[in-house]
Amino acid sequence: MRSAGSAAALFTYRTAALPSVACRRTVRVGFLGAFPVTWTWDAPSATWKRSIFGSPERVASGTQLAPKNVVVMFVRYEGGDPNHFNIGAEAVLTGTGKALVYTGARRSPARGHGRTRAGRRNS
Repeated sequence: MRSAGSAAALFTYRTAALPSVACRRTVRVGFLGAFPVTWTWDAPSATWKRSIFGSPERVASGTQLAPKNVVVMFVRYEGGDPNHFNIGAEAVLTGTGKALVYTGARRSPARGHGRTRAGRRNS
């Protein structure tokens, strides 16, 4: 149950009955504008380490970004300058769409639920 000040959940958890499959150790996500991000599974830390342009992506402290889970949503982009790597394009996060969830060394199919244009969550 939500308290009065908490935000609505952005997703629901997968039930044990839904499929998950072993996946490649490295997942490459190609963003519009040729800024590919690579997530590499690191078993000792049980995290997905993030790299961009072939180098580890680090936070201000120098630690590499390494979440336990990665969610990849397939979304449409609008706008941007096609002559300059589509800089300024924005992801359209309304509606629902295909997604993949990487947790552990496994991949599970998912559905992304964006917001309606009025700001309400799609079910």
